[in-house]
Amino acid sequence: MSLNPMTIKKDFYKILGVKPTDTADSIKKAYHCLAKKYHPDLNRDRCATQDRMKEITSAYEVLGNSSLRKEYDHLSIFQWRVPPQIKSGMAYFEPFSKKKVPPKKENAFLRKLRVMFLGPDKPGARDSQSCIMYLSMGLTIAQSYDSSVSEEVEKHFELAVTNDPENVFALYDYGLALYKNGKFREAQAQFAKIAQLSPRDGDSTRLLALLSDNT
Repeated sequence: MSLNPMTIKKDFYKILGVKPTDTADSIKKAYHCLAKKYHPDLNRDRCATQDRMKEITSAYEVLGNSSLRKEYDHLSIFQWRVPPQIKSGMAYFEPFSKKKVPPKKENAFLRKLRVMFLGPDKPGARDSQSCIMYLSMGLTIAQSYDSSVSEEVEKHFELAVTNDPENVFALYDYGLALYKNGKFREAQAQFAKIAQLSPRDGDSTRLLALLSDNT
């Protein structure tokens, strides 16, 4: 038995109310609690609970099976996005190094011209370089360690988005980190931002659909 991604309408983790990083025992426990709550024989509204029970059972059939769960977790939409600057090595650095590179000073004359035509720097202005730096750090931690540091990964991606709110890579990875921490509504908000910035982004559109309460 293998998964057909096109037939999946809702995220299995959200259906069971568990984190993608939860253990098999936690998922099993969540399933039994929901099965007891929504079993048609224990509820008056059999039609409504029957549909919900089918949904819960389908989710557990995948997440309760280690190989199917692995296959689900490895779908392309659940993989971190790596910006080309990092892939090419342009943004490589040692994430735990204390050495700091001093920022380049802007030429005074060029700065006067920039301020004259564009106005003074505004608070919250985009900082692409810092965004890529935090993305690099978050990706390094995410790819090197286990789920116990997922909150730290989330924080780095949040800082990346703070420095460049329109960077689709940062938004996607931040949304994915939120998702992996079980913060489905917050994750949905990040993917919605991508849909506005880049309507043809198929992966974010797919994740929006999976996390929607209306599907």
